[in-house]
Amino acid sequence: VQGKNATLTVELSKYTDGTTNATLETYLKAIDIDIATLLGSADPATVTLNEENQAAAAVNYNAETIGDEAISFNAFGYPVAVFEFSVAPDTSTTIFVNTTGNDLTGDGTQSNPYATIKEALLHVTDEKNVIYVADGTYTENGLAINKNVTIIGESANVIIDAEGNSNILNISEELEIALERLALTNATVASGSG
Repeated sequence: VQGKNATLTVELSKYTDGTTNATLETYLKAIDIDIATLLGSADPATVTLNEENQAAAAVNYNAETIGDEAISFNAFGYPVAVFEFSVAPDTSTTIFVNTTGNDLTGDGTQSNPYATIKEALLHVTDEKNVIYVADGTYTENGLAINKNVTIIGESANVIIDAEGNSNILNISEELEIALERLALTNATVASGSG
């Protein structure tokens, strides 16, 4: 879940068929393990070896962004183990938007989302300050952002199309705003804007 920490443990001395690589088990404690992530963070300094099994390593991982994650444990520049999983939104802080949603009957939950980002923005609070937008095209413009908010697209397939009618976002000053995986298109720029 986004924003949560987890400890990932990997048995680095086992082949995929379960047999043990005794050489790796013997020398693992002398190998520097590097960690690569796509969406979160895992500090290589937090890699620990299991006291009872020196071939098992664990690392603290923090899920920072929603999406498909791949974490690679690397030794000498080569992957020795890869974790692949999806990082889900934290439903306690997230308002959901989907093209199949409804602004009148929706409540912004994952099972009953709003249809527009505009409606979701009306419901942003200090506690619910993440808007998760499902893949699709949203015809919206003049979205008023007057609270700290993060708007995250499910993937690069989230398109906000102003259809040439206006700007897409109207952001109040001195706010913390984050936009991730959103394609903004067909907006106009007011004259004198920079």
